[in-house]
Amino acid sequence: MKIQMVLCSLLMPSSLLISCSKDDSDDSSSEVPITQQPGPGLQEPTGFVLDDFKTCAPDYKTSVETYWYAFNDTTDGGKSTSQLALGAPLADGGPCSLKWSGQVTIDYEYGYAGIGLDLGGTTLSGYKSIVFKVRGDGAAYRLKLPMKAQLDRNEFNFHGVDMMCGDGSSNWKTVTLDLATLQQEQGWGQPVKLDLADVGKIQIQTKGQPIPAFACEIAALSLMK
Repeated sequence: MKIQMVLCSLLMPSSLLISCSKDDSDDSSSEVPITQQPGPGLQEPTGFVLDDFKTCAPDYKTSVETYWYAFNDTTDGGKSTSQLALGAPLADGGPCSLKWSGQVTIDYEYGYAGIGLDLGGTTLSGYKSIVFKVRGDGAAYRLKLPMKAQLDRNEFNFHGVDMMCGDGSSNWKTVTLDLATLQQEQGWGQPVKLDLADVGKIQIQTKGQPIPAFACEIAALSLMK
């Protein structure tokens, strides 16, 4: 998989490169309910803040001193694209957002595109949920939690959950994902128990192919106990 770091490619160790060669578009058995509620706008994130986007950092630096990155299926022979951009400040002196867009082709049978952030020294252990704001095309995506032990063994069936990126309008939605409900996909890979202390990154990936164009915007990302 080709990691496409924007302005900070040298900051991503090659040992963290991962490949997702399994199509999850037709597997609904691992879908679990999540909370997605209309939100009046971008309020201050609560809990432990992973990224509030207040600095509008052009290098996509997070609030936990790591970086956002984009990836696609290039090393699997695909031609899908995945780009990051900063959303404009939402108010005078207010936070920005992370805009993610691209397309998914079928040059690789299980084409995909994604984004992620490394957790660095942050652990998910002790937290109950991930909370963030989204708006976008209203399509289905999958949030994933890669564990370090899986990456060390080149295993890529990460625990995750399907989610919708907004409703196609300009309105922000609040997404709350219960960490206890995240599951691996059925029918492939090595079944393992989720160890929140071993999760090293958070990723969001497209579902299905082809996708002529996708767009998802993210803001106010935090962990809740």
